[in-house]
Amino acid sequence: LTHPVCELRGEELDEKKAGDNLNVSDVFEMITEVNKRLGDEDRFSTKPLYLTYRAQNVQNMRFVDTPGIISNQSATGKDNREDIRS
Repeated sequence: LTHPVCELRGEELDEKKAGDNLNVSDVFEMITEVNKRLGDEDRFSTKPLYLTYRAQNVQNMRFVDTPGIISNQSATGKDNREDIRS
């Protein structure tokens, strides 16, 4: 493994772009697209994103992004705790 390799999965992602053998820039772009879309829709997702990162001389890592508690769409932020509980 000579360069970092990522796997990214999740229901909110574009299925054509998500998958295996992604580079870090691709992952950053896809997550940014999802965040912008959710912000434009003034909502959060209850569906997690799964990121696996592999690189030489680095411990393999797996991240799971869970729903946000406070939305950043408005200046005051929407409290999403009740929505998350349901």
